[in-house]
Amino acid sequence: MRKLIAIAVAIAFVSVLGVPAVLAGNNGQAGKSNTAHLYLYQKYLALDGKWAVYPGGAWGKMTYSMSGTDLNFVMNGHDLAPETDYTLIYYPDPWPGNGLMCLGTGTTDADGDVTIEGMTDTGDLPAPYDMNAYASTTTYYDGSTGAKIWLVLSSDVDCGARMMTAWTTTAVPEGNLVPYLFDSALIKFDDTDYNVAMLNLADKYSGSGASGKLTYNLAGPTFDFAFDAQGLVPGNVYTLVYFKDFGDPWNYYPVTKLASGAACSDGTLHLAVSVDLGMDLVDSGCPTDGVDGAKIWLVTSSDIGVSGILSWPPSLWLWEDHGIFYDDTDV
Repeated sequence: MRKLIAIAVAIAFVSVLGVPAVLAGNNGQAGKSNTAHLYLYQKYLALDGKWAVYPGGAWGKMTYSMSGTDLNFVMNGHDLAPETDYTLIYYPDPWPGNGLMCLGTGTTDADGDVTIEGMTDTGDLPAPYDMNAYASTTTYYDGSTGAKIWLVLSSDVDCGARMMTAWTTTAVPEGNLVPYLFDSALIKFDDTDYNVAMLNLADKYSGSGASGKLTYNLAGPTFDFAFDAQGLVPGNVYTLVYFKDFGDPWNYYPVTKLASGAACSDGTLHLAVSVDLGMDLVDSGCPTDGVDGAKIWLVTSSDIGVSGILSWPPSLWLWEDHGIFYDDTDV
């Protein structure tokens, strides 16, 4: 438990750390081209509890495309640990970065230099489940939104499970040094394949005015989404579900739970998750439901049992204004 707390604290510090402008190169767009640059630096947790760029530490530069069907990039790292495996990742908050993306892996040479390049179908960056995609939840030190790019030890990340599994530090006279490279700015990438869609949900019965919006990916190995609602009952616990309608939605038919959370005191709810569904989301095949595509509902969690929906209190739920389709590319 102490180790987990320490990791969480460390991540919190990295999230708010700013990089001195004198160290950051020319981040951002190169002229009027579709190419941009990002500088990355090694950082340490100082004895006073503050994070800082490690003087004379490792550093790197990433050149990447700002839009396209794939994220094209080249990252050159320098002064890293010699002959060590590193992985370049997109890291979405919060820890442990569930839904992170491994962009590429490389092994440093005897001088600690490495080049990692590739083309990756990432979808839009930041992803909809990333806290840093929204000004209201971003963890970045200057309040900006975008995607975090890190170079981490390959042994500390699970690319299959898409999450960090460890947080390595080394004691130095100045404090605790992390052998990674961290972004000096957030980046954004526009996927021109239009892999992101939106769905509105609304209260169709009580007239409360409660509503929600689901932002999700249309295809990928995981169903990645963010959901925001307002006008809910404060303190009530809600669950976002996929409901396959068989014609009688009150008769204990099973649902697929996507995410759950309690509404805040102002009636708002924010959910952001990457879910390995193991299936496509398609039309239910029920000719009487009047919906083309998969049904997404926000229901009160107490109305879901082991066998599915337990009751039918429509005044407390939100329904989709149309069905959705999602292609699980692992299936």
